[in-house]
Amino acid sequence: MAITLGAVIFLATLAPRDEAVVAVVPDPPGVRLSGPTDRQLILVDGKTVDGQTIDLSRSARFRSMDPAVATVDRDGFGRPVGDGRTTVVVEAERLSRSVDVVVEGA
Repeated sequence: MAITLGAVIFLATLAPRDEAVVAVVPDPPGVRLSGPTDRQLILVDGKTVDGQTIDLSRSARFRSMDPAVATVDRDGFGRPVGDGRTTVVVEAERLSRSVDVVVEGA
């Protein structure tokens, strides 16, 4: 694709979307929240068929399996609610992965 603005030409290469994502990898793979003000951002990478890593954090969806222990917002920030253990399910590109969450001192 080429865009001309005045005398400057910008060339852009669009990444092909036919490279299938075969794995979703949350980072960190586990979360420990200590204290009522602790926070943790969960980033999400995707692994493609050819081994490339792509950032899926913006398109990922997050769901806490026990919101009485921890919540997670749509940006991936986990927050403590009550002491205990839960799981956050991360979904992206029709794949999902679980992140174990431990909350202490909430």
